[in-house]
Amino acid sequence: MRSTATASILNQGSLDAARIATRDVWLAESGRFAPCPIYDRERLGPGHRLSGPAIVEQMDATTLVLPGQTARVDAHLSLLIHDETR
Repeated sequence: MRSTATASILNQGSLDAARIATRDVWLAESGRFAPCPIYDRERLGPGHRLSGPAIVEQMDATTLVLPGQTARVDAHLSLLIHDETR
């Protein structure tokens, strides 16, 4: 778990600073490859929000945010995914 001081520092950065790459990813929902930004989970801080398609990578998990979904980092550094199509 990150300290509050670390979370405060991360919150000052932009979402662009958390973006580490772009990769073509097969999306079965659309039946095609789509370019997806790849984000480093450790660089995301409270208030960061991203729209799918996107991938969030961390040491022990990889999260795919599908088209039509948004992911938001809350004050506790949880990644909350909301389906905008529902």
